[in-house]
Amino acid sequence: MPSRKRRSVLASSATLLTGSLIASSGTVRADETSDGDLELTVNADDSTHVNLGNTSFIISVTNHGSDSVSVPVTLEVAHFDEELETLELAGHDSASTYQSFDPRSLGPGEHDWTVTAGDETETGTLVVESDDDYEDRDEGFYLAVHGWNPDDGEEVVVHVEDAHDTINPGFDMTALNYRYDAVETELTFEIDDETEEIPLKFDPRESKYVFTEEELGVGRYEWTATLGEETETGRIRIVPEDADEC
Repeated sequence: MPSRKRRSVLASSATLLTGSLIASSGTVRADETSDGDLELTVNADDSTHVNLGNTSFIISVTNHGSDSVSVPVTLEVAHFDEELETLELAGHDSASTYQSFDPRSLGPGEHDWTVTAGDETETGTLVVESDDDYEDRDEGFYLAVHGWNPDDGEEVVVHVEDAHDTINPGFDMTALNYRYDAVETELTFEIDDETEEIPLKFDPRESKYVFTEEELGVGRYEWTATLGEETETGRIRIVPEDADEC
C-alpha cells in the first residue's frame, strides 16, 4: 500500500481586506464632518451566474476634509447585513475594503444592495442568473470537487517517470451551507482505505473553499467526498510513462 500524506486548508468565501492605515490624533466620527467631506465609491457586478466564481463589492472611501475621521462601512444584500469595518482616514486620505460572496449563497434573482459609509450611501441591484433546472434551497449543503471528476465518469490518468515516483494531487472543493442558520459539521474525504474528517463551521448561507492534498504512488485509487447528504466520487490511475495503459 503506497504511503500517503495530506494537508488540509479551508477558507471562507466571505473575504474581508482592509488597508494599512495610521490614525492621527484628534480623530472625529464621520457624522461630525462637514457635508461633502466624504466620497463613497462602490464597484460591484451588475449580474453574475450561480455557477461562476465569487462576486465582490469593492468599497472605497475618500476623506476630502483636513481632519482625521473614523468611518464605519456597512453592506446589506440578500441575507447579509453587517458592518464590515471602521476605516480610519487621515485628512485627504483614502481606503478600500471588499466583501465577496459565492453567488450560490445569495441565490438566484434580483438582490438590492446598500452600502453605507458614515452619512454616505450607495445603492444598486445585483442579478444572480441560473439555468432553468436550478432549484434554490434553504436546507442541506452544496459540494463540488474541482478537476478530478470529469463529466463522462472516466478515471483520470496521471503519468509519472518511474514506477517508484509519487505525486501529490490537490483536491480543491467548494462547500456551501444552504441554511439560514449557522451550523457545524464535517466534510469527509476518503481515498482507498484512508479517511480524513475536516471540521467545518458555517455561518448562514456561507460558502467555503476546502483543500486537501494526498501523496499517491503508482496504482488505482477511488476517492469520495461527503458533506451531509451530498457525495462526489472519482477515480485516479497513476502509471509510469512506459507502462501499458490497457
